Amino acid sequence: MFKINRKTIVIASMVLLLLVTGFLNWRYTQAKAEENLQNNNNVTENPDDGVTTSSTFSDYRLERERTRTQEITYIDSIISNTNTDQETLAEAQLMKLELTDTMEKEMLLEGLLKAKGFEDVFVTLGDESINVVVKDAELNQSEVAQILELVQRVTSASAQNVKIIPTT
Repeated sequence: MFKINRKTIVIASMVLLLLVTGFLNWRYTQAKAEENLQNNNNVTENPDDGVTTSSTFSDYRLERERTRTQEITYIDSIISNTNTDQETLAEAQLMKLELTDTMEKEMLLEGLLKAKGFEDVFVTLGDESINVVVKDAELNQSEVAQILELVQRVTSASAQNVKIIPTT
């Protein structure tokens, strides 16, 4: 008979809380990003030099970095806990590998798309979908094909799972 001890329950609870926190933070970030994209009112003007900048992309990157740092910290605490059983340790290590792989692919795609001449871009990789937000009022068919080709090459995702969103 399988015996569940207190240590296993605590570790399982920590993992569950980590997953719930990550999911809620992701939902909040997605909602905030969509709200910012819909409003398009995040343009600020510096009266000293007249330069107009958009903070949507940098705000999103900062929030994504903060969230990922929290997730990695939680996972590391599970990994470094001497009371963690082997099964939970293996799950936490796998979660960390998957998270770092996602982060690497997002950063790679953003860099490649900027190198292709897009002014600014941010990418989110989810379990079922990939969102690519491009700072451009309109994208022509060639640009969309270029973005889709890069995303598919890096992630092996199918075209129906890729959403390309132009914004100003």
